Amino acid sequence: MRAKLIVLFLLFLLAFVQVSPGFFPDMAEVDARWHKNLRGLNSFQVEFLFDLDEKLSVRHWQKQDLWREEWTVQIDGQNRVIWAGLGRGEEVILSYPQLRVKPVPVLCIWQKSLDWWIAKGLNTNFLSYQFLQDTPCLVIGSSSGNEPLQLWLDNNLMLPVRMIPGSGGQEFSLTWLNYYQIGNFWLPGKLSIAYQDKNWECTIKWKGINIDLPDGLFSQQDFKNRFETLNQAISSEVLMLMQVLARAHETI
Repeated sequence: MRAKLIVLFLLFLLAFVQVSPGFFPDMAEVDARWHKNLRGLNSFQVEFLFDLDEKLSVRHWQKQDLWREEWTVQIDGQNRVIWAGLGRGEEVILSYPQLRVKPVPVLCIWQKSLDWWIAKGLNTNFLSYQFLQDTPCLVIGSSSGNEPLQLWLDNNLMLPVRMIPGSGGQEFSLTWLNYYQIGNFWLPGKLSIAYQDKNWECTIKWKGINIDLPDGLFSQQDFKNRFETLNQAISSEVLMLMQVLARAHETI
């Protein structure tokens, strides 16, 4: 316990003083540890449970870069699909109903490697140590300017706990919390999405890791046959959440 307090105190000091580059890990080492956690995560099923009056649930299936999502809410005690999307990577191939806004799965951002973020403009010359709640973090990038781009990594796991994408000066962040281990993977158990004065929190339930998902789950024809006539009303709060998730990909 005493050793832990000493470490926390030292990290607290480092957050407020100018630190020699030797105190920070090499970016190649950080990327290797980050990539190691993603390597081998080939297929999975996960559910996002949002704390809304409508009890929004987003069910997500992924196989390599193919994904499928179903957004459901409880209506009269029954789960009803209000939006469904089928895609590859950051591309939405099919979606019903066909809205102007097409949310891309938030996990597409979480799965990006450090090299990908650097290619997008993350400035690794800006390094500091800070705290996110009680978690010591390595912070990469700058939060100032019109296009802030910043990553906060758990200092022990070297995995993202906060992402602040370039957002045109708008306050926006994704915060991943409550990491726990399933097999060889460390996975987040909670997500917080902040945009200006709005904040959405959800619990993340991993239903299966590297499971055998049938190809039919990602069949465009089967998907179209099931959801083409979908025409369920979507509340303004859920629509705003969709817009924010779409914007998250557009601004990176």
